[in-house]
Amino acid sequence: MDNFDAHKWFKKEYLGEGHTEDKTERSLREDNLNEISRDTFNMMEGTVNKETYKKFTDSLDDLLDDWYMEGFEKRDVVAFMEVIIPSN
Repeated sequence: MDNFDAHKWFKKEYLGEGHTEDKTERSLREDNLNEISRDTFNMMEGTVNKETYKKFTDSLDDLLDDWYMEGFEKRDVVAFMEVIIPSN
């Protein structure tokens, strides 16, 4: 269990993210874009400052590592996000 890497597991099982060698660009595979179209995803990702976006995704990765290690599932995280993110 000491060799278990929650970050890698999460990326493989839940995000399916592919990384460039410098890990600054991230993209989701098409089959994981359930609620958002690829065009919308690309437009949203393209409208933010790359450094800010990287800080956000790195911070989110840290939170997700902690939550998944505690046994929470993706649906739990999504439900939590729906509560804390304002609708307007």
